[in-house]
Amino acid sequence: MVKFLSKFDCDEVFDASPWNFNGDFILMAKCEANRAPSSYQLDSVGIWVQLSNLPVEYLTIEVAKSIASTVGKPVNLEPDVKKWCKFARIKVQMSIYQPLIKSVPYTLLKWEEITVPLAYERLPRFCSLCGLLGHELERCKIRFDIMGKIEESKSPEFRKRLQDLLKINYSEELRGGSVIQSPSKERQNSLNVEKQCADSLSEDTEGCNTNHTIADPVPNENSVQDEGHNSHSIAVEKITPAVFP
Repeated sequence: MVKFLSKFDCDEVFDASPWNFNGDFILMAKCEANRAPSSYQLDSVGIWVQLSNLPVEYLTIEVAKSIASTVGKPVNLEPDVKKWCKFARIKVQMSIYQPLIKSVPYTLLKWEEITVPLAYERLPRFCSLCGLLGHELERCKIRFDIMGKIEESKSPEFRKRLQDLLKINYSEELRGGSVIQSPSKERQNSLNVEKQCADSLSEDTEGCNTNHTIADPVPNENSVQDEGHNSHSIAVEKITPAVFP
């Protein structure tokens, strides 16, 4: 569990998500009053998705939301739509237990259907065979099951069909480059204040504190603390879904 002294800092952490550690997502949820830690379902993550191959006139908020809804629930948009050039950019709340979606068909006004390739920013490890997060090809359970059936089968035709299932389905093209955003107006004001504080401290001026965060590690996610019912606290868990020995 992590506690912030400032609601602004807490919001900044969520706005800058997703966060990765050792190749996996760090899943987070804001704590709510009168709710036990064990009741939180950390099974989704907010991730920025890039939508490519759209005609210029279709680089709109409405189209981006329509396409992104096939991946998850749209939660945020690139604030400056004018920056959309090579792709539209939208943040969605995506389940960590669903395979990655490589592309989405979209029908234009003239009933012409196009394919919109998707790319994901800050994408952690994923399997190139099944498309699930949390493991790579070498540790894929589906791959192990298919290889086991190939060894057991005595039919050359059936073995050939099983071998075709082992072809790579998901490539590194799903990784989208991160887009650097300029700080929001509120964040820029905060940075200016912090700079003024730093300048004051350098002149031995007291009464100005720039330390706005505090971290309280909790060894067990099911443990309950009174501090967990603070609106500026978050429950954090590093989950590696679908990882097999």
